[in-house]
Amino acid sequence: MNIHVISLGCPKNLVDTEMMLARLVRRNHRLVSEQDDAELILVNTCAFTDEAVAESREVLDGLARLKQERPELRIVVAGCLAQAGKRVSRLRSPGASRWWGSSVGRHLVTFPHSAYLKIAEGCDHRCSFCIIPQLRGPYCSKPLDLLVDEARGLAEVGVRELILVAEDTTCYGVDLSGISLLGDLLTRLADVDGIHWIRLLYCHPDHLTQDMIDVVREEEKVVKYLDLPVQHFSTQLLRSMQRARGGSEISDMIAGLRTAIPGLTLRTSVLVGYPGEGPGEFEGLCSAVRELTFDHLGVFIFSPQEGTEAATLPDQVPEHVREARRDRLMSIQQEIAFVRSRSQVGKVVEVLVDRHFGGGADDRHGGYSAVGRTAGDAPEIDGVIYLRGAAPMPGEFCQARITDGLGYDLAGEVISRQQDP
Repeated sequence: MNIHVISLGCPKNLVDTEMMLARLVRRNHRLVSEQDDAELILVNTCAFTDEAVAESREVLDGLARLKQERPELRIVVAGCLAQAGKRVSRLRSPGASRWWGSSVGRHLVTFPHSAYLKIAEGCDHRCSFCIIPQLRGPYCSKPLDLLVDEARGLAEVGVRELILVAEDTTCYGVDLSGISLLGDLLTRLADVDGIHWIRLLYCHPDHLTQDMIDVVREEEKVVKYLDLPVQHFSTQLLRSMQRARGGSEISDMIAGLRTAIPGLTLRTSVLVGYPGEGPGEFEGLCSAVRELTFDHLGVFIFSPQEGTEAATLPDQVPEHVREARRDRLMSIQQEIAFVRSRSQVGKVVEVLVDRHFGGGADDRHGGYSAVGRTAGDAPEIDGVIYLRGAAPMPGEFCQARITDGLGYDLAGEVISRQQDP
């Protein structure tokens, strides 16, 4: 059967998609890139926010119209929206032939040299705004040896960068042993031949331990990069969100991390428009973002999710105010990013080449021959570096001197190719 796959949502969802693809390939189904060539379309959906639900519904509505034109077409809906749709009938699509929950080998759809490694399923936290525990179930760590074997298998097919994901990577192993085993996992993964970069996403600030910090600082293959979603800096709002650390504690922790891990790149995400966020709380958030100068920042707009505590709280913020606050915060971060990129000029950095430009360095690509990333940039969510000169093949590393700051991105010149690490 010819199958076309659409993956929506975050990197954790992408891993699920890749595992679905592997099962399909093993069963001798043919993956096609065009919907018109498909006999079945599989959509892996997301329902984390209203925006994610809207995107999923938009795709499903389009497929429902397509099915009216092609009644024989089968549409299978998987992922979080499918799980929610089993409970909430209004979320279901009339065009769907079948609904799979989120519990359904891998076929990589990322760059072949970069792969997400999902180290756990589910979540035990009860953040007041989040529906994920209801959709994904309790936190369940994958066995450490199984993850190491998966990493070896990825390395054997050319993966050089592992990106660890879970709803909370810092809680890895707590359900298995009573304490986090993330430090042990990172050490074991660093021993896998062929893997050169190991990156951590979704680190909960309440559960980051000294052992984890030590491994990030000392283990050469673990890039000096942490994704640490803080959500806010108002202690009152953080308490309402069911977060343990207050705003000043988070600020102190960030200062401590930068001291403990020289050269650390910090990504965070914040939530604007949470119930009770008045002008004072929002201004405090803006001030904290200015003062702490995160390297990368994602801003999410609060959306009340049915079945969560926050959906029923008083003092809901109007939608237009939430959107305006998101835009203002991103404007502040843009200024920070532009100053940061210009400050990098002249530095020599290690770069993982992601792709070459077809036809070589010509005017169509500004004279750049390739594009890649530094250790401070995760794929898809952070910036890139555009390269001039004789860049190595995609999946290989080089040394480059940064020649210009391009806002969220960088420009550089290859100064040497790197020997296979």
